[in-house]
Amino acid sequence: MEKTLLKYLICPFCAEGLQVDKVINVKDTRIIDGILRCPCHRYPIISGILCLQGDEISEKALRLLDRKKTHAALYLMLEGRMMKKVISLTKRLHLAPRFWKIISFWNWKYWTSYLRYRFSAPNFICSLSLMPLIKEAGGYMLDVCAGVGHFAFMATKHIPATKIVCVERRFTSLYLAQEFFAPHAAGYIDWDASQMLPFVDGFFNSVVCLDSFHYIDTKYLFSKEMMRVLNKDGILLIPHIHNSSLPDVLPGAPLSLSHYQKLFGDLEIRMISEERMLKDLLSEHVVELSSANDEPVSLPEAVSLAIDNAGNFTLAASKSDKYFKRYSTEMLFASSPVNLVVNPIYKVKKCRDGIRLKLKFPCRLYRAEFPLIERYFEKKLFISNDDLKSEEKRMMWQKRFILVDVPLRFMNRQAVL
Repeated sequence: MEKTLLKYLICPFCAEGLQVDKVINVKDTRIIDGILRCPCHRYPIISGILCLQGDEISEKALRLLDRKKTHAALYLMLEGRMMKKVISLTKRLHLAPRFWKIISFWNWKYWTSYLRYRFSAPNFICSLSLMPLIKEAGGYMLDVCAGVGHFAFMATKHIPATKIVCVERRFTSLYLAQEFFAPHAAGYIDWDASQMLPFVDGFFNSVVCLDSFHYIDTKYLFSKEMMRVLNKDGILLIPHIHNSSLPDVLPGAPLSLSHYQKLFGDLEIRMISEERMLKDLLSEHVVELSSANDEPVSLPEAVSLAIDNAGNFTLAASKSDKYFKRYSTEMLFASSPVNLVVNPIYKVKKCRDGIRLKLKFPCRLYRAEFPLIERYFEKKLFISNDDLKSEEKRMMWQKRFILVDVPLRFMNRQAVL
């Protein structure tokens, strides 16, 4: 955790600022292991992750940190017997396993598939088209319900990693985010977003909650908290929200579109269907957040757009109207890729003249949750060796998300560059 972030943090129980109680390990400007305190609690920082849960496990971790047993504290916080053993072993032997391998030791099989194949999911691809807004907002970005850091990884290509803060209720997810996806983010905070957010008012220029809002029970509190920590000129982005009026494979507890609008009634709002965003991104390389007459999108239009895509849509909200316009998404592909691979949704077969790709879903549930994959990914493809060598051709495949830039330690196969 960056030391500069401390002055913006508050205790979610007493709303007082957090102070350094003890520092055990530091690296440059980052606290790796230590303890923070406020008038009512002490909170552990373990492997760079601040734990605010205040539960029995955190109390045990504090006692271990008081004795400087940092490895034992990390082992305690990780989920799953096999995950604990594997991570402990790799740290002790100084190994560098791939994310693709280590995620297989987590408990829920579908969660493993969901994280491995995230770069093919329509909701994730849609969310990337919002990067121009995040770049325009500048300043700090809050990635709340951050998962293992896929979105944070993509954001680091457009804003400094030291301006990104990830909040997630699972310590293990944050550990994986730091290890594989966004190692230089300003902060990783283990906290449940259904309660008060641990930040001062108006701190963030952008707040993002991807594919999670419909799973939060305290939606009213969560919406108020997101607006509270958002700068008056900032942008609030909630990609992939489920609509209660329409069916979904994993629905959570969704609301109707009119209820979502009421939650953020203090802000100007855009609601755009996921299918429309995909079409604009893949066909025209734009994201459209304006209406024909430069007025907010009306509820009837938002409803019709959402119905087109079985209820999944993106909500963008701000007090400033500067964000509600048409953006080019060319910036998504402006930087040179670090680790360009064939999208893992494809099975790759190498041949003398190039590579043959075949669309292959990891399981039936993934296929049922993301039916749009079959609409924008061809079932079979051939990419010649000449195409792979051509920068122009590779860019074409990137814009179709057939080739994707992933973290260096994401997987060890299907690399193109």
